[in-house]
Amino acid sequence: MRFDTVAVRKYERIIDVENSDIDLGLAIGWRYEELEPVSLDSIQIAEATDPVQRARIFRTWGYTEEELQNARAIARTTARAKKWVSLKNRIRRKVKKGLWLDSFRKW
Repeated sequence: MRFDTVAVRKYERIIDVENSDIDLGLAIGWRYEELEPVSLDSIQIAEATDPVQRARIFRTWGYTEEELQNARAIARTTARAKKWVSLKNRIRRKVKKGLWLDSFRKW
């Protein structure tokens, strides 16, 4: 089997504040536009970008500085919440295993 072209959809690009561990994560939304098929030879791999480059990209897509700042704040809050849940789960596992009490006995 051989492929020489691919069907392409252009999805809306959104700021990901729920599932990202980085500042201004990039995600795709549900809306899309069907584009013309593209030759596989013309596709280039996108490079990872730093936060400054991602912010610049979002601005070119029409996001305002206020929207970017709000997304950063939500992303930071989400990251802290994930860390807290992870800590609680680790403590819960230790308590279940009895390791929590063992660590206090050492003192």
